[in-house]
Amino acid sequence: MLWEISNLSNNKIAVVGHGGMGSKHRYPMNSFSSLMYSVDAGVQGVEMDLRMSADSVLVLYHNETLESMTNGKGTIRENNWETISTCKYRDLFSGEEYVIRPQTFITAVKTQTVF
Repeated sequence: MLWEISNLSNNKIAVVGHGGMGSKHRYPMNSFSSLMYSVDAGVQGVEMDLRMSADSVLVLYHNETLESMTNGKGTIRENNWETISTCKYRDLFSGEEYVIRPQTFITAVKTQTVF
């Protein structure tokens, strides 16, 4: 053996998606497609960035401002969910990809029958 693994996971390495498939993937981080793609790829976990809206709704979004990645304006905490839910990612590959709540992803994973 070239090296020994010593960690809290019974000496196993777990693959965890960073915001889904990471910042260099075709889908934006924390988007539904990026998160589901990582699950379909067989990762053991997914790291997600959570922010709270002005009306106390948890939202999956990585950057500080909406305009950095979407057609929205301001920060998550300055906007209500009703406004945030209409924010579409400005990514050439993602098509119709909107900012989502964590429940959207969790429900999809729970109802998925084959990984």
